[in-house]
Amino acid sequence: MLTRLLALLSLAFFSACLFAADPNPPAEHKASNDRTPVLSITEALQVAQQYMADKKIDLSNHFVSGARYFDSRPKSDTSADKGPYWIVTYEPKERVQGGQYFVHVYMNREAGHVGGM
Repeated sequence: MLTRLLALLSLAFFSACLFAADPNPPAEHKASNDRTPVLSITEALQVAQQYMADKKIDLSNHFVSGARYFDSRPKSDTSADKGPYWIVTYEPKERVQGGQYFVHVYMNREAGHVGGM
């Protein structure tokens, strides 16, 4: 009886050691460290374009000058609870002071913008 108990305890101990040393943890453990955007840059551009169209903002004199991904925000930012986001920047075709649009695209496909002044 004691031998069987020791064998079971040894098996449990060695199994725990093997699992802890696994260099390939299950996918759900990897996901918490994975910073890859849920929404691809292509999808973010499509969402931004649709958002601007829905807001009836004329972009015929603008072009996309960039898109950048942010996985965190400063604690002082009031929209920090929305999580990671893309900023898609639209610039005027002609050199003018201002006129840029900055569209924030969140991973749940919500969007908002600032700019256009």
